[in-house]
Amino acid sequence: MNIRFQEPAEERLRIAAVERFKTMDASVHKSFVSAANILQKMTRTPIAGFSLLGQETQWFTSAMGGDLIESRRDETFCQFAIQSDIPLIIPNARMDPDYADHPLVAGNPYIQFYMGLCVRDADQYPLGALCAADMFPRSLDDNAYFVAVNLRDMLQNLLVVAARRRVS
Repeated sequence: MNIRFQEPAEERLRIAAVERFKTMDASVHKSFVSAANILQKMTRTPIAGFSLLGQETQWFTSAMGGDLIESRRDETFCQFAIQSDIPLIIPNARMDPDYADHPLVAGNPYIQFYMGLCVRDADQYPLGALCAADMFPRSLDDNAYFVAVNLRDMLQNLLVVAARRRVS
């Protein structure tokens, strides 16, 4: 299942925002790595990271615990996470009829738990997702959820500050 934005013009603007993110200062990218590290510790998942979603491809700009750097966008969970500002939490994908046949559930790495939070740039375009995954079902406690949402908010605020610096 591949979800695309309704308006092609809007998707073009979102892709342009993704390309701008790739040229951001190294300190911005380091903050995304730090956020992924914190998320991994708080969720106690083997995999966490930040993914950028291009038109056809997903790139992990920071990934902890996984060796996947790039994949087809239509084979990702993050494509669903960027559709809403509400965190996408799938406690057990194998038992969820919407995701049980997903390639990452039915095949390697056999993901069962996924959490993804849409990260938007200063112009409110969804760039990608701060995410965590596990090969076992799980739930999140309130503290982990609170930290995840605040990490996402911190990254979005950082992108606003970085955009202002680029303009001035």
